[in-house]
Amino acid sequence: MKTPLLGLLCDEEGAVSVEYAILASLIAGVIVGAVTLFGQTLRDTLFGRALDILP
Repeated sequence: MKTPLLGLLCDEEGAVSVEYAILASLIAGVIVGAVTLFGQTLRDTLFGRALDILP
């Protein structure tokens, strides 16, 4: 028979949701970093051309 403490250590219920939350936060961090790093350049190149075309 397992002791209650050993049962808590081996319990993996809910671990998947925690892993998904960590993965989602890492993806969000990469997206924020990419937008911060490349945002100004993309704005100038993509939207600058559109603003030049519009009257």
